[in-house]
Amino acid sequence: MGFIQEIEEIEKKFGNVFITDISPPKGINNLGYESIININSDFLLIIDSPGGSVRSAPIPFAYKLSYEENQNVIFTLNCRDMNKLAIQSNLLGAQLLNLHNVFIVNGDDFTKQKQSVKTVNDYTTTSLISDIVDLNSGIDFQQGKLESITTFTVGSAIDFSKVPQINEIKLVRKKITNGTDFFISQPCYDTSLILDFHKAYYSQYGHTFEKPIFYGVQMLSKNGKNWGFIPQDVENEMKSNVSSMEIALKFVQELLSLGFNNIYLVPPIENGGVRDYGMAKLLIKKIRSM
Repeated sequence: MGFIQEIEEIEKKFGNVFITDISPPKGINNLGYESIININSDFLLIIDSPGGSVRSAPIPFAYKLSYEENQNVIFTLNCRDMNKLAIQSNLLGAQLLNLHNVFIVNGDDFTKQKQSVKTVNDYTTTSLISDIVDLNSGIDFQQGKLESITTFTVGSAIDFSKVPQINEIKLVRKKITNGTDFFISQPCYDTSLILDFHKAYYSQYGHTFEKPIFYGVQMLSKNGKNWGFIPQDVENEMKSNVSSMEIALKFVQELLSLGFNNIYLVPPIENGGVRDYGMAKLLIKKIRSM
């Protein structure tokens, strides 16, 4: 069963689908895995070098979670760190390991503190998406013929808070044209921006958005790292000691009430990159017990 069919079946069963954001480990011991596999998320998104830190590459960690822990996984590839040859070789390695769900990102720019690290950016996200479609037809970036085709389902990012919004709409349309199968949005605690995006997309192209979107919800941390669009009223709630769980739960319920049933859940990110996966597990449990 392919990814798109899987999410359709899960939505029929639960009324919603969750992808949860996961950081690979900094070492090789298994001590932190239990909290990850007990989240009970429908899919785990294995991100790539969060914060520019040295961690396991997403593909081998995704394989470990998939085949040793029986988890549904999506691995991330970023355009920042590898050239075309390395990226396509890694993709063939993922195919060899029966990992078929890939999420494509540019990768954040390195900070001044990491000037010893060089960016590559041999691909743009749109050109990489197009080349993965070619791999699925058995052709590599040098127009060489592969011994067998790949079978990747390709995800890409969407940001509802980008201004002007029409530029993001046109970029997203290009990603669809190049072969994106699903989207994961940057966290955005503002449904009005999401609704505006859908209205503007319809106005621009004459039809509703045709690909699944997983709507980003970050469980906020008072002392750690938060990212994405956080409106003032949500910041005020945090200052008023409303819990991260309450804020996230209320927003997920709002998304579901609008018919946005696919959720990308980002567990709290504390100082040093420590993740509170238990909070994500509790939120999913609360939503599915309602």
